[in-house]
Amino acid sequence: MRVAKILLIVPFCLILALAIFALTAPWHFRNFGVVKTVGITAYWTSNCTSPVTQVDWGVLTLGEAKTVTIYIRNEGNTHVNLTMNVENWNPPEAANLITLNWNYTGQKLQPNMTLPIALTLTVGNEPPSFSNFSFEIWITAYEKEE
Repeated sequence: MRVAKILLIVPFCLILALAIFALTAPWHFRNFGVVKTVGITAYWTSNCTSPVTQVDWGVLTLGEAKTVTIYIRNEGNTHVNLTMNVENWNPPEAANLITLNWNYTGQKLQPNMTLPIALTLTVGNEPPSFSNFSFEIWITAYEKEE
């Protein structure tokens, strides 16, 4: 009788432990962000030798923020300002749980000027229904009327 109770209790405890682990384990997911530029070029180094085409954010967990620094170079012959848009989220609901910000403050880029820009990807605290996601980062130069 005692052995039968133990045989019933052990599987129950294992199932309970697995359920608790599943609910409390960190949520991990991967992302690569494609970087597209218009009127400028993005580089990995300040000497502008390695163009940026995508950012590998690595494995992310809930509530985590990761920052990478890229270098934006004005390859044109006029002063420009920058805008950033994040588009083509896959899956679309990722845009509700994940944000991308930058530290650009509106300064003009002179011709041939290089500016370091920090991009910060922040994951929300809500567990998503997906394990991988992607998006496009568009950084565009424009001439600002004065």
